[in-house]
Amino acid sequence: MSRARRSGELTTTSFALLGLLAVRSDGWSAYELAQQMSRSLHYVWPRAERNLYDEVKLLADRGLARTKEEPVGRRPRTLYSITPAGRRALQSWLGEPSAPLTLESEALVRVFFGEQGDLVDLLSSIREIRREAEDTELKVAEMVRTLSEDGGPFPARLHVTALMGKLLFSHREAIRRWADWAEAEVTAWGGATLAAGARVPEGVFEEIVTTAGRIERRRTSQTSPDTQVPNAARMR
Repeated sequence: MSRARRSGELTTTSFALLGLLAVRSDGWSAYELAQQMSRSLHYVWPRAERNLYDEVKLLADRGLARTKEEPVGRRPRTLYSITPAGRRALQSWLGEPSAPLTLESEALVRVFFGEQGDLVDLLSSIREIRREAEDTELKVAEMVRTLSEDGGPFPARLHVTALMGKLLFSHREAIRRWADWAEAEVTAWGGATLAAGARVPEGVFEEIVTTAGRIERRRTSQTSPDTQVPNAARMR
C-alpha cells in the first residue's frame, strides 16, 4: 500500500468512486462499484478490482460515504451512498486542474524499439494494436447501441455519456487508422533498420510541425480562456 493510501489521502480513484455514488441515490455494493468501474471507466482509469474495496471503505471512514446493511439471502451486503460532504468534496475536485493525459500500451513500447527486432515482430505489434483498437470500438458501440431509444440505466447522464462515447470511439479509430498506415509502411521495408532497408515515411515530420504551427496560431489568436465558457457556466 502506498504512503498516500496509508495516510488516507484521497486519490483520483477515490473521486471516481464518489462520482459513481453521486449518480445512484439508492447506493451501490462494493462489488457493484467494482463492476461499474470496470464497465464504464476501464478505458480511461483502469484499476485493479481488489483495490476498489479498500477505496470505498476509506470514503466511508472519511464521512464521504455512508453505509447501510441490506439482507441478501443468508448474508447481508453493505450498500454505499454519497453524503453531503462527499458531494462537496467531489464538486471541489472537479474544479481542480487535472494531471496530463497519458497513454499506456505494451505493444507501442515494442514498436518504439522496433529496430532492435525484426519486421515480423514489428508488424505483429502493429497488428495487435489495431486489434485492440477495433475491439474497443466494437465494445463502445455495443454499450451505446440502444441509448437513444431506452436511455440506458442513467438517462439523466446521456449528455456526458455521449461526450465520453465519442472520445473513446474516436481515440481508438485514430489508433486503428495509424495502425493501417504503419502496417502499409513497414510492409514495404526491406528490414527493421535503415541499414537493412527500412525507410523514413515521407512527409511525417513536416506534417507534425505544420499541424503544431496551426495550434500555436490558434492559441495566439484566442483571448482569455473565459471567452470560451458559456455565460451561464461563468455565473455559477
